[in-house]
Amino acid sequence: MGLTGEEFLAQLLETFKGEAQEHLQTIASGLIVLEQNSTPVDEYEKVIEQVFRETHSLKGAARAVGLREIETLCQQQESVFSEVKKGKLILTPDSFDLFHEVIHAVEQLLIQEKGVKTADLIKRLKSLITKTSAGPVPTHPSSLVNLSEPGSPPLPTPQINNSIKPSSQDLYSGLSKEKTPQNPNSIAEPEHLNQKEYGTGSKLTSSGEENLQSPITTKSVSTIKISSDRLETLFARADDLMGARLAVSQRSSSIYNLLQNFLAWRWAWTQITTDIEHLRTGAEAAGFHQAEIDHITEFLKYNHDFIQVLEKKLTSISRAAARDHYLLDTATTELIDEIKQVILVPASSLLEIYPRVARDLSREYGKLVDITISGAEIEIDRRILEELKDPILHIIRNSIDHGIESPEIRKEKGKSERGEIKIIVSHLRGHQAEIRISDNGRGLEHATILSNAISKGIITKEEAGDLLPDQISRLIFRSGLSTSKTISNVSGRGLGLAIALEKTEQIGGSVKVESGPDGTTFVLTLPLSLATFRGIKVVISHHPFFLPLRSIERVIRIKPENLKTIENRTVIETDGEPLAVVSLAHILGLQDSGLTGEKPLNLLITSAAGIRFCLHVDEIAGTQEIVVKNLGPQLKRVRHFSGASVTGDGIVIPVISCEDLAATITGMPHLPQPVLIPDEPAGQRSILVVEDSITSRMLLKNILEGAGYHVETAVDGVDALIKLKQTPVDLVVSDVDMPRMNGFVLTEKIRDDPAFVDIPVILVTSLDSREDREHGITVGASAYIVKSSFDQSNLLEVISRHIL
Repeated sequence: MGLTGEEFLAQLLETFKGEAQEHLQTIASGLIVLEQNSTPVDEYEKVIEQVFRETHSLKGAARAVGLREIETLCQQQESVFSEVKKGKLILTPDSFDLFHEVIHAVEQLLIQEKGVKTADLIKRLKSLITKTSAGPVPTHPSSLVNLSEPGSPPLPTPQINNSIKPSSQDLYSGLSKEKTPQNPNSIAEPEHLNQKEYGTGSKLTSSGEENLQSPITTKSVSTIKISSDRLETLFARADDLMGARLAVSQRSSSIYNLLQNFLAWRWAWTQITTDIEHLRTGAEAAGFHQAEIDHITEFLKYNHDFIQVLEKKLTSISRAAARDHYLLDTATTELIDEIKQVILVPASSLLEIYPRVARDLSREYGKLVDITISGAEIEIDRRILEELKDPILHIIRNSIDHGIESPEIRKEKGKSERGEIKIIVSHLRGHQAEIRISDNGRGLEHATILSNAISKGIITKEEAGDLLPDQISRLIFRSGLSTSKTISNVSGRGLGLAIALEKTEQIGGSVKVESGPDGTTFVLTLPLSLATFRGIKVVISHHPFFLPLRSIERVIRIKPENLKTIENRTVIETDGEPLAVVSLAHILGLQDSGLTGEKPLNLLITSAAGIRFCLHVDEIAGTQEIVVKNLGPQLKRVRHFSGASVTGDGIVIPVISCEDLAATITGMPHLPQPVLIPDEPAGQRSILVVEDSITSRMLLKNILEGAGYHVETAVDGVDALIKLKQTPVDLVVSDVDMPRMNGFVLTEKIRDDPAFVDIPVILVTSLDSREDREHGITVGASAYIVKSSFDQSNLLEVISRHIL
């Protein structure tokens, strides 16, 4: 079913708005370039031609959708630039101000703002044409001289005036080859804006090289337009594909682990074959019927054959799964990488709007500001750039309002009258980018920041005395703190930098501030893409969580006695710096499992929002690549959580925001510290029995369990070490002659590991030579019992002596 007339018109208008935004941004960028005296003549003429064509294209598009007001404004401005091209009109600061007013009026008409008056703008555009000379005049500012004094130097740089608030929409450059100008139509009356002689210059550079080429110059490339909604759907499917790939990888690993269990079973079967024959012989001697014995042995053989068939099938499936996983992993990785490239756009698509923003703000504050951009070609996730619009805007406002001094003050300080803002984009290690926004103004005034923070109740006088310079600097990100003495429609409420920090952290980034007498620098660190990242999995009160690996400096395990207490806070000392140890369970409102006097602590040294701290968790379960999903509109902003990830087995695991944790810790007068649980009196003791013979293993297990001990078993030394790491025990009883790792080597390993060095080891073996006994004691055995003289009561007596 086709679209109705109204639906088609609405779709056409939406398409026009996107096209118009591209044209307007290109025109605005060109005007800023034209305002500079230092622009080369040939480049100057190219930009005039470009602005002329963009204006004409916008006019034609507006006519196609019936927007007469926009068409008329563009038509008249096109006529002005036609005269400039012919060399009949000189562009002056007043004319540049007028062009920017026209751009702003068109932006208002695009969003259907009421009360937009255009008649006066049209009248003023017409008046520019009526002032053209009879003959050609120079069109480049560098060729102009002061006509009142022959031989005088060139006129100063044209300064631009505008108190217009720039559009915050994302604008892109575009080209057209149409040229035909039209006559204007008359429309309603506008308001006239005040003018000042202040403004900005701008430079847009790549790879750190400064130049004055037009930021609107583009190469002809083959492109298509696609709606952002369809792109978002495509990216969502890519995320789902990534999750499916991770799930298949986990399934393949599960099959492999299952196959390893079959291999372990085969080895165990070979070990008990002799024991089965001994049982058969013993059963015959005990008077069991031969039929019963045959029935049991046939059943065991059947099980053996059945397991072997399963093992062969599983081996085949495992190989096929590994092959399929490899093919799927290769194909999906390449596909996802290509899809990611679609969402990566040059940083210039965001940054190109800021020269105009800085121009308007500097004019409003009566300051002279140049803005330089480098690294604009670096590609970043479009969704990240969208979220960065406001943070960068607030930082630029802060720099112009609070940082850069007025021309008079700068001159008194021996500085250039023109302040400078530099925006530098660069790659970092891994999948991260950095945006540095610096100014050469006065820097942060720590005394003023502290005074305002105390007066607004953000900190106390006592707390202020303990703050380090970096901590004082970070106070500017606290909501409600402002050093401005007046409140304007631009700044003064103390919200801008707080919003900048919050929005940057929401996309997994961070903000640092560096300040000195030569100015202030804001450093934004952010991921290149929002698709996936590596997370570290932790367990708290039996609940799994992910933390972003980029925020974790180090993972350590220490004994509780290594904790220190400073001013009622639990800390550890690392790299010469005391770090607070905080219970993550308490912050999240979960029950803390506590610390025993012997169990080592699992600590994550974390860095976020400019502070370092240690998080105590119950268990660290490794790292893995995860796909992060948002929590949906119902849970848009849940404190301490940035999203969730679905594992391959379908479990939803929350992803913790380290920046939220840092904010919580900073604002808490008393930190939630890990609970130290004192050692309880001994209850049931646990013993690990290590024996390759199933008969001897079961015999020892029955004897010890009958004496009231809890018993774990292992089939050899390798298995025993694994069991020791998983389950703490009070004593080890081990055979000596075993495959893979014998009892002597096992004892040495236990004595060499600080975690197990104090566990008693009793060797029970048939090796009764003097050399074997001495070797057993030498490697660290607590006792050596020979099986030929084995006595149940003797064993229990030896064990009781070593378990206090």
